[in-house]
Amino acid sequence: MSLLPSAFTDWLRENGYQQTLLDLSEFPETGRGMRATRDIAAGELLVSIPVHLLLTGSTPDVVEVGERICPGARLWEHQLLALFLACNRHPTSKWAPYISVLPDAFDTIASMMPLAVKDAMPRTMREMAGRIEGKMIRDWEGVRAGCERDGSVTFETYRWAWFAVNTRCISLNPFPSSPPSSPSSSQRTQLPAGSVPPPPTKIALAPLLDLLNHSSSSTVQAGLHAPSSTYRIRTLDGCAKCQQAFINYGCHGNVALLCEYGFVDAGNLNPCDSITVTSDAMDVLVVEGEDARSKEVARSVLRGCGLDGDFVMDRTHDPARLLAALRVRVMCTGSSVPQDVTSRCWCEMEDATMEARVKDAVTRLCEGMILEAREGMGKLDAIGGQAAGMVRTVWEGMIDILQGTLTEMNYVE
Repeated sequence: MSLLPSAFTDWLRENGYQQTLLDLSEFPETGRGMRATRDIAAGELLVSIPVHLLLTGSTPDVVEVGERICPGARLWEHQLLALFLACNRHPTSKWAPYISVLPDAFDTIASMMPLAVKDAMPRTMREMAGRIEGKMIRDWEGVRAGCERDGSVTFETYRWAWFAVNTRCISLNPFPSSPPSSPSSSQRTQLPAGSVPPPPTKIALAPLLDLLNHSSSSTVQAGLHAPSSTYRIRTLDGCAKCQQAFINYGCHGNVALLCEYGFVDAGNLNPCDSITVTSDAMDVLVVEGEDARSKEVARSVLRGCGLDGDFVMDRTHDPARLLAALRVRVMCTGSSVPQDVTSRCWCEMEDATMEARVKDAVTRLCEGMILEAREGMGKLDAIGGQAAGMVRTVWEGMIDILQGTLTEMNYVE
């Protein structure tokens, strides 16, 4: 039995879209998702949404709301779309069949989680969640006076609408040519008479399309197909009948997925996961033989060659910038700094004793971060619940990267 409300499917059909390949269903791993109604071959179109069903900053209904609430104001597309959803979240709106299938709440978004769960997040995740929440509040402040004057939109309704847009909007890029190759500019066909050109906007809400879930292993092609006046998604993997059809939102680690969309990739082995080593962690890291003078000399060298930040560890287990920075710090502990320190730091040092000091620093850095992760997981286990469980998955992924890095570099047996 279909979980898609009949009012929504009727509305799609009345607006020129007959959806047959996919149906809404419940899945144990993801909750709601789109199920293939038949075998879908690699290269087939999953969806092809008519352009007139896309909600953009230039859609007349959206523009009308913006002009009514904030006359004369220059609003971002995100603000406009959020205002539109907030104003049309009622059963008599002509867009109600679409808006009614949106989630009722976005409480699994990192910035919407309870304070106790936030306190147990990795620092970089708390900071990302704070930046997203800050943007939402700034966008609200830009429309607040108009909303209060109009009386139709509260902060709570706007926040729901803002996160609906943030979790569901698509980028309006051109649809790529059919695989395997793209035509040259001289080979591209002209738009046929009567076709709709790409709208002069960057993001849109796309009914039905936003019910497709993300998988980092899924490969798709997506974008505006001007000749047919549609937004298309083509699967490059195929999908068996009754299985969930996935798309790919981009290469996002679980920190970004939880902050932006409110979920984590299944399991803790998201290939896009990474760890940013903060400047604070580097500052407190003790390198054997380093004193205040040599540490300041190293800082100067690292700033001069652009190695004073952006230290990332990921599933390649090759933290080249981190190793280079630590080698600079080790070489700066001597009585004089080698003139070629910024080139020598990228290769393993010939002096085994000095390289061992780098190895020791990396080991202590990773072990300290693993300890921090386990402490965070302990707090989350005591809290319990869905939100805590998803943040725990983030910590688990970090531990996997840290332990894998140590093993790959032969720092542990």
